[in-house]
Amino acid sequence: MTVWYPAPPQEGAGDWLGALARVMARVTANADREGVLHALTAGLVEEFGVALARIWLYDPADDTLHLRASSGLGEDSALPGERIAMSTGTPHAPIARAVREQRVVVIDPITPTSGFGRAEWFARHGLRFYAGFPLLVGERVTGALAVFLRSSPPAPMLSALEVLARQAALALEHARLLEESQTLQHIAARVAAARDTDMLLHGLVEWTMAALGADGCAVWLLDDTGALRAAATRGLSDRFRQTLRSTPQRQSGVLFEELRRTGQPLFTADDQAAARQRDPALGAAIAAEGIVSALRLPLFDASGTVMGMLALYHRRQRLYSEGEVRLAQAFANQVGVALQNTRLVEKERAARRAAARQVERLAALAQITEQLLASSGLETVLRVVVAAARRLCDAPMAMVALADPDRRLIRAVAAEGELQRIFEEEVPEQEITATFLQGTATGRAFATGRTVVVEDYTAWPVVSEGQARTVAAGVRALVVSPLRVGGTSIGVLWVGDTRARRFDPDDVPLIEALANQAALAIEHARLEQRSHEAVVLEERARLARDLHDSVTQSLFSLGMLARAAKTQHEKGAPALAGTLERIGTLAQQALTEMRALLFELRPSVLAEEGLAAALERLTASYRVRFDLPVRFVGSAEADVRLPDEVETALFRIAQEALNNAAKHAHATEVVVTMTVAERQLCVMVEDNGRGFDIEAARAAGSAGADGGMGMRTMRERATAAGITLRITGGPGRGTRVWMAAPLPADEGALVGRPARPDIP
Repeated sequence: MTVWYPAPPQEGAGDWLGALARVMARVTANADREGVLHALTAGLVEEFGVALARIWLYDPADDTLHLRASSGLGEDSALPGERIAMSTGTPHAPIARAVREQRVVVIDPITPTSGFGRAEWFARHGLRFYAGFPLLVGERVTGALAVFLRSSPPAPMLSALEVLARQAALALEHARLLEESQTLQHIAARVAAARDTDMLLHGLVEWTMAALGADGCAVWLLDDTGALRAAATRGLSDRFRQTLRSTPQRQSGVLFEELRRTGQPLFTADDQAAARQRDPALGAAIAAEGIVSALRLPLFDASGTVMGMLALYHRRQRLYSEGEVRLAQAFANQVGVALQNTRLVEKERAARRAAARQVERLAALAQITEQLLASSGLETVLRVVVAAARRLCDAPMAMVALADPDRRLIRAVAAEGELQRIFEEEVPEQEITATFLQGTATGRAFATGRTVVVEDYTAWPVVSEGQARTVAAGVRALVVSPLRVGGTSIGVLWVGDTRARRFDPDDVPLIEALANQAALAIEHARLEQRSHEAVVLEERARLARDLHDSVTQSLFSLGMLARAAKTQHEKGAPALAGTLERIGTLAQQALTEMRALLFELRPSVLAEEGLAAALERLTASYRVRFDLPVRFVGSAEADVRLPDEVETALFRIAQEALNNAAKHAHATEVVVTMTVAERQLCVMVEDNGRGFDIEAARAAGSAGADGGMGMRTMRERATAAGITLRITGGPGRGTRVWMAAPLPADEGALVGRPARPDIP
């Protein structure tokens, strides 16, 4: 074997330089490494006339040359040597030697002792000459180019081949860098497409293993406490993953801190020994997993701060080339920024979701407020409150409990959800004792006036019968907010769950807001109920007065006349006939007054014939009973039907106005008119009497004085029925009571007069 050192191209080497140019033209026409490799070997056979051309690329991971391209000898070019270990170099020692010594190696002639093995194969194909060229990029060897010829080549050809080897190394390096760039772009696109942190992390370990050929991969991230924990893993056993997830990696005290300090990748050829020196338990886990070597790469955020690391694990000895480390770190850099961006996006999404949920809750609270304002009955208010509490907290049950006036008992007055039966049947009330106030969440909220939040009622610090009974019923988590009016608790709003849970931080303020509104609504409903009871009592008193002033007087007179008639009859007095006639007249008058009172008490004509007919009958009854100069004027278009509660309210307000006119106005004329204007039914009672101070009467009614009760009753009736009410006038100017109720929406054919309604 001889080693040949080529000289620069000499004169007469033009043909070989031309061949070199044509081969490189083929090479530059290809962008990927596979194309470059096959263009080189095919060009060597076709342009330089070599019998066989082969290219091996060096893999530092296993310190081995891998055959990547071969041309020549037709179908019989399957020469052994697809993998050549650099440590032994056999059976292709000359090729390994060119790489190891980084110089051209020539064998002329090839003999059985040349180091190739299978000398008969070379003899059969007539191969006598070998030249091996190292592929060098700077001082780094990337592989080897080998040519086999059937005769010794001229020196200019070998010089051209050496130049070609140098250019081929650069072309392959360029193609490799291009592939790395494309790989990074592809991975960057996949990273950018990740929609959340979990998707990014699990995609990251998968892509890393595919791109860098690792046997296992883990992403380690710093948590809020500064501990390094495994956020995602792949290619690792369940036992090893559990070890990583269950315990912060204590080797981070050295390995990760070194990464954080230097900001550079850290490779450990013997990862077991490196881990064992720092943490025997972790070293044993790595050994049990079969990990031999590892590459750890820092993950940076956008500010350049290390936020974690990307670890690549190998179950065999793995060496990394500089290009592979650069690729891995470039990939890790992209991932670090993408991870931070994904977290920011997630935070923004979470903030938007929280804002949307808060807006939704506030809108729901506003809707609930409207429902509470529109609800006058206590039972309706309570149903709205418990349904709203469940809805706002997404809870399976809710309850409202109210204290008795003497504050001896607190009763569940409304409940909804899974445990409704318990509150309604088994635990309907509770004595307000010291034990209740101190030993239960409900009692504590009632006593302190503060909201009580319990994540797990089984862990309540004070054991009491009430608490034990609630837990036995299945309640685990609850929020209890006091219902307070004027600084005093009148009850509680209770929201519960059958599972231990941490209520959303926004739940508590919403429940407190609902409790505040509910307390006002409940108090308002109670006042409405008391007001209604007062109105009923006032109505009864008025009817009693009317009976006393009219029917009772007539019946008293009838009694007196009947006794006089009896005496006259016994004496045979001629005045008996006149007395009997007077008795008949008084009886007829009493009957008329009684019918008028019965009409006022329950005007059946209102339901049967409508408001216009009822008002006409009402004015007629007042003409009879009070000798009141009243008349009714109704337009044809006003003869329409409204909801029963609206017609009843209009009738009662007009009745109250006529009653005031009959008793206090001393009027010579009273007119009741009924018209339609601007899609409103308008009713007005107007007199020319002495009038009164309206503001003083309104103030008296608000204070509860008898003199203003009539006006307050009219206002309450109007408000409850959605009627617009105006009362105008003054001393010496008479009084006008004007009411307007909207026509039904489906009464499209009813069109009132174009003039605006006469609003006083």
